[in-house]
Amino acid sequence: MVVAMRQIQAERAVKQQIGVKALLEWAFGAERASVEFDEVGVAPVGVDTIWLLMQRGRLGCKVDGGRYGGGAQSASDAEIVAAIVAALPVAQGGRGMAVRIAELARAGLSPEYFPDASPRVVPLEMRRSKYGLFATTVDARDIQFAGFGRFPVKDSRCCPVRVVPTAQQIGAARRFWLDWVGALMFLQAELRMAGLSHWEVTDELPPIAPWRGGAV
Repeated sequence: MVVAMRQIQAERAVKQQIGVKALLEWAFGAERASVEFDEVGVAPVGVDTIWLLMQRGRLGCKVDGGRYGGGAQSASDAEIVAAIVAALPVAQGGRGMAVRIAELARAGLSPEYFPDASPRVVPLEMRRSKYGLFATTVDARDIQFAGFGRFPVKDSRCCPVRVVPTAQQIGAARRFWLDWVGALMFLQAELRMAGLSHWEVTDELPPIAPWRGGAV
């Protein structure tokens, strides 16, 4: 019995190294942890494991148990991860960012940032006929141009177009990417101090601005 206990303790002492993104994907994906915000309070920065485990019920963190069989060690680590995400400060995006982080991690995804994107003009609508797929056209007289009134030419067809993605969409997506990476940096530091029993969080992070040719 003593030998077996020592062996178990030795196995627990050996932690697996993991990046913060992969750890979040393990907790929210493989272990199916979830975060709910009923009566969630504000957690202090640099909280310890005991505080997190005492608060996890109030934070609404749940772990269903995934491919590791719902063992106590794995489950407690997943609950700690979920609790830290749930307590994400407003300066790092607060509840909205916490929910988005959990959603992305559960799906094993990163935010869209439109790599190599530039606005392009495409038809507003498409129609399919027996000859194939074509852009929809309308009578030019039905189009009213801002500041110019209606198009004066009779019996003329034109194709309404739209710009995708817009510069505003690209900018918003990339700003969110930067906010997301900033939040992961914060979580990385918090998770390192959380005393996880199974994992050691490494320096690995997603690139800060991947649209700059892979620059970090």
